Amino acid sequence: MIQTEEKMLKAVGQFFYGENFNEPAFVVARGMNGFKLDNKTLDDMNVRKNIKSVRWLANFKPRKSGAYTFTINPNCFAHILIDGENAKDQEMQLEAGKSYPFVVAYFGNPMAEQEELLQLDVDYTLNQQETKEIEVETFSIPKIISFENLPMGTDSKTEENKQPMLDTDDDGIYDDWEVNGYYIKNHLVLPWPKKGSEEEKELIKQGFKKFVSNPNESHTAGDPYSDLEKASGAFDRTIHKAARDPLVAAYPSITVGMEELVLSNNKNISSTEGKTVSRSTSSSVSDSNTEGIDASVGFSLFEGFSASVTGHYSHSSTHTVDSSNTSGQDWQHQLELNTGQSAYMNANVRYYNTGTAPVYNLVPTTNLVLGRQTVTTVTGQLNQRSLSLAPGQTYPKQHLHGVALNTLDQFSSAPIALNINQLDRLESGEKLKLETTQFQGAFAKRSPAGGQVVLEENEWAHYMPQIESVTAGILINMGGNRFMERRIAAKDPLNPNDRTPELTLGEALEKSIGMYLDEENKNFYFINEETGTKHIISPDLVHLVYDTKTDKKIREELNKTIGEYQIVSSIGENKVADLADNKVVIYGNHEGNNQKWRFTFNRDKQAYKITSVSNPKLALTWDSKDSDKIFGYAGDYDSQYWRVERTSDGYFTLRNYKNPKMVLDLPDSNTTNSNQLKAHKDNGGSENQKWHLQNTKKNPDGKTIYDMTIRPGMNIQINVPVLYDDFTEKSGQWDGGDYDKENALYKGQCYKIPKKEVGVYSDFNLERNAIYLIIMAVKGSQTGKKNVTVEVNGVTGIKEIGNFIVDKDYKYEKMVLKTFGDMEQHLELLIKNHTQSPVYIDNFSVIKIGKGMDELRKENKNYAQQIDLSARYYVNPVSDEKMVIANVNGEAVMKKNTNENKYFKFAFDKTDNSFVIIDTKKELVLTWDKLKSKITFESGKIETWYLKKSTNPKQMGYQIINYLDRSKVLEYDTDNDGKVKDGKRIRIATLDENKPSQYFRFPQKVQE
Repeated sequence: MIQTEEKMLKAVGQFFYGENFNEPAFVVARGMNGFKLDNKTLDDMNVRKNIKSVRWLANFKPRKSGAYTFTINPNCFAHILIDGENAKDQEMQLEAGKSYPFVVAYFGNPMAEQEELLQLDVDYTLNQQETKEIEVETFSIPKIISFENLPMGTDSKTEENKQPMLDTDDDGIYDDWEVNGYYIKNHLVLPWPKKGSEEEKELIKQGFKKFVSNPNESHTAGDPYSDLEKASGAFDRTIHKAARDPLVAAYPSITVGMEELVLSNNKNISSTEGKTVSRSTSSSVSDSNTEGIDASVGFSLFEGFSASVTGHYSHSSTHTVDSSNTSGQDWQHQLELNTGQSAYMNANVRYYNTGTAPVYNLVPTTNLVLGRQTVTTVTGQLNQRSLSLAPGQTYPKQHLHGVALNTLDQFSSAPIALNINQLDRLESGEKLKLETTQFQGAFAKRSPAGGQVVLEENEWAHYMPQIESVTAGILINMGGNRFMERRIAAKDPLNPNDRTPELTLGEALEKSIGMYLDEENKNFYFINEETGTKHIISPDLVHLVYDTKTDKKIREELNKTIGEYQIVSSIGENKVADLADNKVVIYGNHEGNNQKWRFTFNRDKQAYKITSVSNPKLALTWDSKDSDKIFGYAGDYDSQYWRVERTSDGYFTLRNYKNPKMVLDLPDSNTTNSNQLKAHKDNGGSENQKWHLQNTKKNPDGKTIYDMTIRPGMNIQINVPVLYDDFTEKSGQWDGGDYDKENALYKGQCYKIPKKEVGVYSDFNLERNAIYLIIMAVKGSQTGKKNVTVEVNGVTGIKEIGNFIVDKDYKYEKMVLKTFGDMEQHLELLIKNHTQSPVYIDNFSVIKIGKGMDELRKENKNYAQQIDLSARYYVNPVSDEKMVIANVNGEAVMKKNTNENKYFKFAFDKTDNSFVIIDTKKELVLTWDKLKSKITFESGKIETWYLKKSTNPKQMGYQIINYLDRSKVLEYDTDNDGKVKDGKRIRIATLDENKPSQYFRFPQKVQE
């Protein structure tokens, strides 16, 4: 028996149980050897009964012009239409290269045999010559799948079927299926069974995915592929499998990363002539999203997750050049450059695609940005083009060397130059950022024969804005080294005609990265397919970063169901806002409904209406006309709306919408029962204007940030932890406390640190020269003081990294750890409980943000160029230039300047870019004596210090920071009027940028 090769014909076929295109059964996006479907395709399919009618639609593009006659077998009840005209057994003049709508249909036969419908033979003759089988290569799927223009008698609007199934967007999938669900089996599109049915359970058990899509848009995610092409897999096979879901965009995300930097004094940098300097670089693809994140903001469970807002969300790569091993010479001298000359740059780069779709003939455009200055903009040349870059891959491959990026044109006549100033800045550690502003590149479409076709007009640039406008972006940061970017279609709540299915963030993660729930430990995970690594991504253990636009959208979504709270005074132990006879007073907490308030967000006002749980008609209202007192009033007035603003110490201010200068106030700080609350002018954060919002139920709905509905324009980076503990199981890494079930918040168990004790997390390791966030949900008792500190042992220059308040409700605290100094292999984290009651931790995670640059070392290297290391200097406090640091009996003291024993030499330590401060008269070194807790002058010791210029506009001057513990600085005493006290000892203190007594003038040279 001769086997014939099966050829795929690109066409959309709709099959029906009814003989007049009624009772849809399934849809296909291809035929085999023509308008045929193999009976084997229906094997194992849930086809309820025999197929009675079918219609196919394709585009036909003749190879030759002439008179075409098409025939079909079986002939009865079968139809062929070309360009809307009956073409069965009819001669038609067709032009070569022109595209014609081509319909094949069989209907109207109640006795139809299924075998006949599945095997429609279509042949043709050209110019009355021999009959041939149709050539599948001449057919393709049209952009619009519409049967509306069929002539009378060939559509489904019969007496038996007056209201046919709609396909509003003409993508070949019925509206009802797009809304209620469909799935793919053996390349057939079938309707998803009823929810809860045995059929649905069986499909889920077999691993089939339920698809939904927008019935009004044939390309729900805005990418070049229709919903039918994606779901059926009739598109580029290198597209990531996640993008087969119509809601997940086929979307390339291109960045350019640098691995080595070569500098030369020769324009022809590839020449062996001239001097060169070669340096490796450390890079992080998304540093730009996390720059500036600090520990200044704690996140309450009022938000319910750990997050930071950035003003510069992007997906660019950032690089720091390794300037070590310079043989004692700077780059300018090594290259033998004179002032006015330039160094020429050769960046060895690699292209990354962290999206879901490939790019063909890729040419990126890259900005080279030094600090905040764009050095140059480079568009890749022909020899730097990547013919193809698949999702999750790099060009060149990782085992090959990078691409040389060294000229601005293809003739190498315009090398990339750095002037002397830029060279010095780069050498001192200033970050060089590679921003991929755009790229040229094409996508591929499947040919009628099933191959790939890349055409010039298939430019990704034509689709990228559309994709970004209808999707939410999610960037997964896996330890600061690997990333995945996904874009998921999202419904616009302000557009009533947008029928995009609504997804939660959790559902978006399930579809786009394969997130799944481990039923045993109740944590969420995903697998990085590139490495096979399993990552935890539970919402209570990750850290989110997003821009201000996304922050607004997230708050709007979360505020829809904000819940019920008690409004607790920051100064009254267990004192809450109480509704008593329409007055709102302070009162002892008895947890009655009159002390509970429901917060409802108003999108237009961007403020909350706060109503009583005991009487929902009454809202917290400012009597703005008369007394300024707070009452419970009915109605809907501006004075009943409040904006909730977080304070720096973890409380909230309730600011009135009608007059934003007025805030909720406890008059005279009097916590006596029945003292009526008022609205008072904001006085800058006094305690009687601070409130704690206490949820009346412990996560009553079990909802997390993953239950939030995503919206178009959201851009969220999810940073997964490199270390974590949710305390579900006991770990030998914890000591100093014990496990506790009674006070657990999330998964039934937390960690308890007794009063005045230290909880220790030990035997862990981190990467050097990296930036980490340490996040924990913490609660204790309300004390109003900063009563918990967090320290790290094992990293030079780092000691205390956290100092925060705890009260009786959990809140997230986050601390930044920068591992720039020498580091031991095994580290310790110490959580010191300074309170008289236990502290509880429920969830602990360490998240790597990315590679870092030691700004302090860079800053002090610059100062070394400003200080004459052979000269002598005074060290004055900022507030009084007549006072100086002096050596009095071996201790550092503030004294009036009498030119005796009060000047110092600054010796620069090039190893650490820090200073040794030496009393030149006695050759003694300024030292922190930790045992005596004094600042002394010692011989035979080397203690180094950093100078750090203030970044606080309210403060001027420089702090003197200890090299071994950067959380500690020199501090002096002042009087109430700010004058420096004469004769008082200098002491070591915890760094506080807002404290004037920690600031000194830049070392003042002694005039000799």
